[in-house]
Amino acid sequence: MDLKKMVQKIIKNGYDCVGVRSCADDEHYSVGDTPRESYDWDDECNQSLYDRDGENGKTVGGTCATRVITQGLFLDDDEDIKKLATNLKKAAEWNKKYYFGKQIVIAGHDETYEAPDEQEIRIIDAKVVAILD
Repeated sequence: MDLKKMVQKIIKNGYDCVGVRSCADDEHYSVGDTPRESYDWDDECNQSLYDRDGENGKTVGGTCATRVITQGLFLDDDEDIKKLATNLKKAAEWNKKYYFGKQIVIAGHDETYEAPDEQEIRIIDAKVVAILD
C-alpha cells in the first residue's frame, strides 16, 4: 500500500495516536484487527517476557509501536497531510532499522502513553489501520 492511501486511512479513522508495529513471528493481522498487547521486557536477560513466560508474561497495558507524529496537524490541510505522510515514512524507516518482524502494521487509536524506548508509544486498544508491504 502506498503512503497516500495509508494517510487517507489514518484520517478516515480519526485516530490521534498512530504507530508502526513490527509483529512477532506468531502474530498476523488484517486491517481492523486488534493486535495483542505487548509484553514487558526483561533487561537482564534481554528478552520479552512473552519469550520467557509465554502468554503468562506481564503485558504493558497497550500495543507498542514506533510513534508517527500526528500532534499539531490539521488533517484537512494539504500541507499537514504531506507532513503526516513524511512522519509515517520516517517512523517506518526507524521501525525497520531497530525492530524485526515478518509483518509490519500501522496501528492507531485515541489513547496512548509514553514508553521507555526512544520513538516508542504504547497504544491502548489499538486497531490495525494498514499493512506495510
